[in-house]
Amino acid sequence: MAKRYVLVVEDNPDICALLGRLLASYEAEAVVARTSEEALGKMKALPVHLAMVDVILEGMPEDGIEIARKLRKEGLRSPLYVMSCMKTDELPSDIDEIADGFLEKPFTLSDIKSALQKHLGTATSLGKGTVLQDVLGLMTSVATEQEEIRRQQGRLTNFIMLLQDPKGAGSAQLDALRASVGRYEAGLERVQETLEDVQELLKDLRSSDEGK
Repeated sequence: MAKRYVLVVEDNPDICALLGRLLASYEAEAVVARTSEEALGKMKALPVHLAMVDVILEGMPEDGIEIARKLRKEGLRSPLYVMSCMKTDELPSDIDEIADGFLEKPFTLSDIKSALQKHLGTATSLGKGTVLQDVLGLMTSVATEQEEIRRQQGRLTNFIMLLQDPKGAGSAQLDALRASVGRYEAGLERVQETLEDVQELLKDLRSSDEGK
């Protein structure tokens, strides 16, 4: 089989590293880019089988939507997924013309496995088999969850500064604060649940080894 490449446009190094290891089990290599110039250069240099583009790229001059548009304009015909903590109704109206799919952050294990299996086929055995693949998938989910938690932490810090303002905060701002607190708490709960799933998988793996 010819080597397959997955273009990953993502600014979070933890997500890039975990996706790279997960993609290796699908006999594909992750090629990472953080700017449109890097993404276009790698698209032209390598036969890209699948592209995964994060929408929010911290500190970058362009967002992922603009990069995805440029990839399409420059001839990318392979499937392209956008990844974001945004909801689908918050994305541009032309998103269906740009992307073949949407991965909402934080990923779930089933979301990431479904997307990869659809375009890359069934994963090959990795180490102890599918258990380690699922652990990698779950840890990728945790990394995307942590990214969203950090974003909410930043918003909460801004709200605290606002509340310290002598003028106080309006009702709309307080509602936004409550929403951020809710998302923050929900994210922490999901991380805890995911880590418990990882522990169960590792326990199964340990039991399998001991039974041999």
